[in-house]
Amino acid sequence: MKPEDDRVRQVCRKDRALLRAFSRRSVRRLEGHRRLVRLLRPFLSVFMDANVRKETEKDRLIIENGAILFARARAVDADEALAIFEKTKVVDRAFLRRMEGLPLSVHVDYNAIEPVRVRRIELILKEVAHLFRRWEADVSFDEAVQRTYTRSDFQQILATALHLYNMETRIICRSARMTAVPAHVLRTASETLFAVLEEVSEAVVAAAVAETFRGEVKRCPDRI
Repeated sequence: MKPEDDRVRQVCRKDRALLRAFSRRSVRRLEGHRRLVRLLRPFLSVFMDANVRKETEKDRLIIENGAILFARARAVDADEALAIFEKTKVVDRAFLRRMEGLPLSVHVDYNAIEPVRVRRIELILKEVAHLFRRWEADVSFDEAVQRTYTRSDFQQILATALHLYNMETRIICRSARMTAVPAHVLRTASETLFAVLEEVSEAVVAAAVAETFRGEVKRCPDRI
């Protein structure tokens, strides 16, 4: 199986749609926090768009590598996850370039980020293998998910993936610096942003699960 396998494209397409919906809902929800909006207005949309683009590109890299590991019948282990973690740093550099020119400086603290990102990498690699193992030819993503997971299992996987995304965003925001804005104000803003992201995650996951499991739900086999 090659990375361009149609299953890879379908998973990446669903992932991209989920993250974009998450970003749009988050920005709308943040507009209700007037102090935060006043502080972040010059770059809020740009930051959120760049951050979700970073995550989409990172996820594509992980999904493609997960497909390769599955095709080679290689188990997911810590060494594989760490190797992919190193590859994701290229995506980070592109993200930081998109931040240039904004009245905001961001530092990627890999000592803080590594445990969170590696957990997310391991989760995605594991679930790609689990899904692909049961994904028959000419079956859609939605049907493959229905055949592989219970509704609650799938919801938990999406919720965990988005929570880890939010945790990494929180770490990145804590490193942010703005001219003439005290550090404690930015820390408060980052905590507010994190709380909003966690709140929005629930609605986005619920919508994604409802869409995937619309119609008849296939009987789910016991997980291995």
